[in-house]
Amino acid sequence: MMHHVLSKYKTHQTLPKCLSYVNLHTCMLLLMFLVISCGPLPPTELNVPETTTTTAEKATNTQSTPTTVNLPETATIDMKKLPYLRNAYKQPPRGRGRMALANFHLRMREIGQSSAIVTNCTFDILKAFVAHGWPPIVTIQLENRSTFISPMSHYDNNTNMVHLQNPNSESKRRLSYEEFEAAWDKDTTKKCMILTPRRLNKADVQNVLGKYLPANASQQINVNTR
Repeated sequence: MMHHVLSKYKTHQTLPKCLSYVNLHTCMLLLMFLVISCGPLPPTELNVPETTTTTAEKATNTQSTPTTVNLPETATIDMKKLPYLRNAYKQPPRGRGRMALANFHLRMREIGQSSAIVTNCTFDILKAFVAHGWPPIVTIQLENRSTFISPMSHYDNNTNMVHLQNPNSESKRRLSYEEFEAAWDKDTTKKCMILTPRRLNKADVQNVLGKYLPANASQQINVNTR
């Protein structure tokens, strides 16, 4: 009798432990099922849904300022199609002295021709003007000390040659890139003169250059239309 009672007592003491084990085992199986069904638990740093602001920021970043040169390999201007330039060269400008280009600019203003002096130029800026159809007028001083003022009508990166041409003549003076840069505005700040049918301002010039060059390439230029 005593043995039977002790046996029941042991069974009664063991049963809660067994039930606890079963419950724990069941919970573990349930948790494993949830992980498999729903994927891993989210990390402590939750992903924030993309807002209108973040979308706009991405759009702004993708439309960043161009940083590369977009010039064509070669460009040529047909002087016959620019009557205002041909009229300006009916009386060729005098090419002597550091003020020769400025004096030519003043003479154009006196006769009512729209012109602009662009200073702090680079060779790429001259190319951009040619590509756009604006022949930049430059002062050239050759090794024999002869100086002349002429429009640049052509450049070619394949041959590394530029053409300088009087608008009223078919003849062209051909210079290599090296020769041209050595002879262009030797004693002054690199500059050129632009003749157009209408008056230009700095924003007009920068908009044209922006088609071919990075924005910072034209930030240093000055444009004088007076």
